[in-house]
Amino acid sequence: MERELNSLPKGSIRTRKINSHKYYYLNYRDGDKVRSDYLRADEVEVIRAKINRRHELVAALKEQQRSQKQIEKALGRVPNVE
Repeated sequence: MERELNSLPKGSIRTRKINSHKYYYLNYRDGDKVRSDYLRADEVEVIRAKINRRHELVAALKEQQRSQKQIEKALGRVPNVE
């Protein structure tokens, strides 16, 4: 799951309207800076789907970690997973 998460884009898609034309940008953080990469109109939906998939995986990973903490607390120790 983490491998797939690392392969998906971070950030969000922003639309700018300039002279009645729509331009799409992928905004994301790179360290302390916010980057904006131009997206062609035909790739916007593909990138949007990948970002949504990333959000789903992040939520699933957080839920998995929360469940693991509950299990460890119930057992009183860290389970040996090998």
